[in-house]
Amino acid sequence: MIKLLGIGIILVVGTKIGADFAGRYRRRVKEIKGLKLAAEVIRNEMSFNFKTLDEVLGQADLRFGSLKKADRDKVESFIAGLGKSDIEAQERNIDFFQRELGQMEEIAVEESNRYGKVAVTLGVALSAVIAIILI
Repeated sequence: MIKLLGIGIILVVGTKIGADFAGRYRRRVKEIKGLKLAAEVIRNEMSFNFKTLDEVLGQADLRFGSLKKADRDKVESFIAGLGKSDIEAQERNIDFFQRELGQMEEIAVEESNRYGKVAVTLGVALSAVIAIILI
């Protein structure tokens, strides 16, 4: 009876670990979508409301904790370039950044679909192997 309970716990924990890894991929996609929205907010506030950069960045939600290093570097480069030129140049920079975000989102969705399923399956499979070994 205790063995069955232990095996059940191992299976649940392995599945949870795999689901957590899959969740990282989903969070990355969600953060990229949020960055796309934030870039649009920045563009609109700067172009139409003529707000200062501090006010605009205060309204924009620029979270990117789950992004890969290369993606994070692009976001940081974009933020660093804000406020260094006139409105037209900044609008072009934002448009370019939104196209980059679109490409990043496509890649992130593809990776989430592919590797997310693999992570869950691998978590279940490895926990099943461990359970079998313990029997």
